[in-house]
Amino acid sequence: MLKISTIGLDLAKSVFQVHGADASGAVVLRKTLRRITGAARSARWVMRRD
Repeated sequence: MLKISTIGLDLAKSVFQVHGADASGAVVLRKTLRRITGAARSARWVMRRD
């Protein structure tokens, strides 16, 4: 199981990047999420993972 002690978020207009680091600073999580466009966009924080 991953032990994440620090989370970093890069919030852009259509792409969000999530980075997680353990206590020593090593990256243990790196994900990119895209905002869904169209009808589902009425919910502000709906995203999908690529």
